[in-house]
Amino acid sequence: MPPPSKRTKIGDRYGKLVVVGEERTRSNNGHICWLCRCDCGNEKIVVGSLLRQGKTKDCGCQGYYALRKKNEVGKRYGKLVVIGEMPRKPRYWRCKCDCGKETIVLGQSLRIGATTSCGCYQRKNISHIMTKNELGKRYGKLVVVGESPNRYHGYVCWFCKCDCGNEIEVNGSSLRQGLVKSCGCLRRGRKKI
Repeated sequence: MPPPSKRTKIGDRYGKLVVVGEERTRSNNGHICWLCRCDCGNEKIVVGSLLRQGKTKDCGCQGYYALRKKNEVGKRYGKLVVIGEMPRKPRYWRCKCDCGKETIVLGQSLRIGATTSCGCYQRKNISHIMTKNELGKRYGKLVVVGESPNRYHGYVCWFCKCDCGNEIEVNGSSLRQGLVKSCGCLRRGRKKI
């Protein structure tokens, strides 16, 4: 870096900046501005006194946020693997979950552990917590004989055997609320009467 001088010249280097030309515009307080090219390739107009005093050494590419910039691609956070950066500020990352779905997550949420899946883990836990074991319970003419892999609006469905011998699949909420009490034979029996 050249020693402080009263005048900046074309070709002078200040940190990562090289002076490439004098600007016609002046700063608000009348100081000469210079067009500088940074080592990263960007150009920036800088007041000469800031260059000479060492207060501006780059185009901003080495600023506070650039130093904090982390490349998250390939890193794993819980069930998520970062596969790309999104062109947004603040920084968001495209992630692939172990379940196969993709999701967009704020970088800070990944690093502090606030987001560890696409939501599938939370849905699974909530479904498990909300599932009441109905095996062997009787609801009207129905006896619960097994859990179905199907879900109805998030509720677990159950295989039930009716007193008439038929089997039916019913969601747990309908059983508990008394909305379904048979395989349909009660309604059919009423129509015959």
